[in-house]
Amino acid sequence: MILSTIGEPGPLKNIKMNTKELVKNFRYKKVLLLPKAKLEELLNSCEILIEKDTIINGKVRVLKCEGVFIFQETTNKEELALRKFTRLRDAENLVNNHLTIYENMWNGCGCKVNYYE
Repeated sequence: MILSTIGEPGPLKNIKMNTKELVKNFRYKKVLLLPKAKLEELLNSCEILIEKDTIINGKVRVLKCEGVFIFQETTNKEELALRKFTRLRDAENLVNNHLTIYENMWNGCGCKVNYYE
């Protein structure tokens, strides 16, 4: 599976979901990008462990794929940003961190989520 990664042009649109290849790609990049159109295929290929609505920018999720945990969110450019975690607790912490940022954004703090780190 060929994925767009940080520092390269936007996500590739004509890829077929292969979770083994997806997980392998985390060896090369911390954040992987997929086109938003691949969301349903991703969700059907993995187990959804956590799903929270940000109210501002869709849902953030923790998925279990191929024995690892993947944090998934939609960027402000309508891409799926994926991050791999080996421990569920670490993925849960990122969910809580991002929900706090979104709550503060709702209150007008002027803060932003960094989707690419």
